[in-house]
Amino acid sequence: MRTMPAVKAPDALKTQLRIAASREVLRHQSNTTWWEERLSALTMWKDNMMRPVAIPAFGGVVSAILLFCMIAPLVARNVARTSLDVPTGLYTEASVKGVLPLGLDAEDVDVELTIDENGNMIDYTVADSQRSEFERSPSLQRNLESHLLTMKFTPATAFGQPVNAKIRLTFRNTRIDVKG
Repeated sequence: MRTMPAVKAPDALKTQLRIAASREVLRHQSNTTWWEERLSALTMWKDNMMRPVAIPAFGGVVSAILLFCMIAPLVARNVARTSLDVPTGLYTEASVKGVLPLGLDAEDVDVELTIDENGNMIDYTVADSQRSEFERSPSLQRNLESHLLTMKFTPATAFGQPVNAKIRLTFRNTRIDVKG
C-alpha cells in the first residue's frame, strides 16, 4: 500500500465534510433531535423558496387592486348612463288586432301571412293540402283576400323594434284560430 500513489481528496468533499461536522457540533450544542433538525431544514427550505416568490406576488396583487380601483369608477359611470334603458322582451310574435265576421265557403283554410314592421300584410300562401281546392275556386280566393285586406295586425318585435314576421291563420266557418 505504501508503494501506491497517494490519492488527493477533491476540494468539494472537504467542504461537505466540514459542513456536516459543523452541523453535528451545532446539533449537540443545541441538544435537538434528528426530527427537529429535519423540521428546521424543511422550514428553511420553504422560506428560501417562498421569499423570492412572495415579494413579486404581493406586488402583483397590490398593483392589480390599484388598477381596478382606478378603472372601476369609469365602468360604473358608463353603467349609470345605460341604466335608463327600458327593458323589453327579446321577441314578440305578430298578432291580429281586430277580426271582422267571416263568411267563407270552405270548411277550413290555413293561410300563412307575412307581416311587415308596420303591421301590414305583405304576402300570403295557402297550405299545400288546400292549394288545389283554393285554386279551383276564384270566389273563395276573392272572399279570403277581401278578409285579409281588411284585417289589422300588430307587428312582431325583436329587442323592442318592429320586424317582419310570419303568422299562420286558420279560417273556419265560425271562428279564426291564430298560431304564431
